[in-house]
Amino acid sequence: MATTQITPDNNAVLAEIFIAAPPDRVFQALTDPAQMPLWWGEKDMYRITECKNDLRPGGKWVSVGVGADGKSFQVDGEYIEIDRPRLLVSAGTQASLTCIIRRYASSLSRATFTDCNIAVRSASAPALW
Repeated sequence: MATTQITPDNNAVLAEIFIAAPPDRVFQALTDPAQMPLWWGEKDMYRITECKNDLRPGGKWVSVGVGADGKSFQVDGEYIEIDRPRLLVSAGTQASLTCIIRRYASSLSRATFTDCNIAVRSASAPALW
């Protein structure tokens, strides 16, 4: 089960999803560069083909992918806070993300992990929504 809402000021998307796996396993799936291309993407929209990261506060991450139109894109950012397996906070930018309907300059995502859910808060530059 999943829930999603946009805050009243249109400044953040709040999402929560139930995944039947221990928090450490989900954290690993979100941070292991070998696993991310296996599941990150949406059929007929985009897919991630390569990921690299330096999993530490201040460490950089980058994902490269292909949109439905065949054009490549890159998403990159920096880890802000990490408390494995409970918390993952990162800031990111989309360099040439033409396959996503709404383009935005930057975002901040905060994922918290419990025994049964992942709650993600993602804030983007509101003027660009």
